Amino acid sequence: MELEVLKLAGALKSVLFAASTDPERPHLHAVQFTHRGDILALHATNGHWAAMWSDAVPEEGDAWVTMPMVDAKFLLSMLTLTDCDRIDIDVASCVFQTRKWRFQASLVDQGPDIKAIFDGRENGKLGAFAVNPDYVRGAAQAFKAAIGARNVSVEIACGPTETSPLLLTCSAAPEVAVLVMPMRLGADGDNAEQEKADVDKQRTIEDAIAKAAP
Repeated sequence: MELEVLKLAGALKSVLFAASTDPERPHLHAVQFTHRGDILALHATNGHWAAMWSDAVPEEGDAWVTMPMVDAKFLLSMLTLTDCDRIDIDVASCVFQTRKWRFQASLVDQGPDIKAIFDGRENGKLGAFAVNPDYVRGAAQAFKAAIGARNVSVEIACGPTETSPLLLTCSAAPEVAVLVMPMRLGADGDNAEQEKADVDKQRTIEDAIAKAAP
């Protein structure tokens, strides 16, 4: 499929900030490319928050790959420096080609789809969860920096259950979204009273979250 160079560069910039900086976590120290149907999507997460970019593309596909961070940053540099305006992308083989150069990224061994960690499950069991307001503030600040629009409001939507991630969006970049994942409270549900008390504290977390969206 063919895409505008500036669009792909913008997509990478809008998700790279959310990726883990720890090379010992290769599936998170990476960017995932997904081409399903006529949608191309990029995902990155550090385990606390995640960024997603998606847009319609002219060709349909069914492939996803995980590109190591070093390759993603190198690709972004090439996109930024090139004077070409179009790029051909083959997600299945992770090949990116303009009329002047061709780049084939290395791949992280295909592990679980990054999106699978968003459901708030641990060992197949649901427990008590809460959202860390520091993660929300950090994600909101990094999100605004990534889209190059610091003086905008970030809208925060709560999911339907306590295990749902929070969704951060911004009208300045409607194709980009950031998820902040809930964290497990307590140890495997053994301390039920403490877990209940911590869950009750979520009633006051909205005030802290509101500070992330000036």
